[in-house]
Amino acid sequence: MLVWLASYPRSGNTFVRMLLSKAFGLETYSLHGDNDPEAFGSDEISRLVGHRNTRMSPKELVSAAKSDRSTCIVKTHEHPITDDPCIFVVRDGRSSIVSYFHFLNEIARTPVSLEQVIKGEVFAGSWSDHYIAWQPKIRAHTLLLRYEMIVADPNRAIRAISSFLRIKPSDDFCVPFEALRSINSKFFRSGNDEKNIRELDDLGSLFWNHHRPVMLDLGYGHGDWKDGAIPARHDDY
Repeated sequence: MLVWLASYPRSGNTFVRMLLSKAFGLETYSLHGDNDPEAFGSDEISRLVGHRNTRMSPKELVSAAKSDRSTCIVKTHEHPITDDPCIFVVRDGRSSIVSYFHFLNEIARTPVSLEQVIKGEVFAGSWSDHYIAWQPKIRAHTLLLRYEMIVADPNRAIRAISSFLRIKPSDDFCVPFEALRSINSKFFRSGNDEKNIRELDDLGSLFWNHHRPVMLDLGYGHGDWKDGAIPARHDDY
């Protein structure tokens, strides 16, 4: 059975893969065919993530996962290409975009400006367009997880995933963020939403012009870019 693990880049996808590996013993694939040891810079992180390499093309991988009787988790940052079950991870767009900007420039070595990421002129496109394409609140067979909840209470996220996948966890999760930073400080840069949001500086107005409807729908702000993120709603995790 194919289950997507979908998110805009730098929204907590990797952390959820760690939860799946540690708590459920589930390995995960990547639709993008990326080599995680190379991307993370550490075999130890790759093991924590539970990444499983494959030489299959995206089409072949999707076909194989759909026909497998076991649960096959496939990571993607792209727009949906099938209607199979999905775990969707969302993060405050301000923080996600700033983190993605750093990832592209410092790890992927793709020179881009913060303005380009805000406008969606990068791989995965616009943060808002990506969310709208997946429609995780109304999409059938979809679990919506919020980054801030996952980081604050990983075991709550494990319980939600357990209920969604109907698989019992075999273990809790206890890997402090600082332990991850000690392995790769560039990939696990800060995990701090407030710090990321402050980096928007004078680009706050540009951000809100592009992403206001989705931000307000998710409850991440009041319309003024200087406002902090408000608590997550109780109708999702």
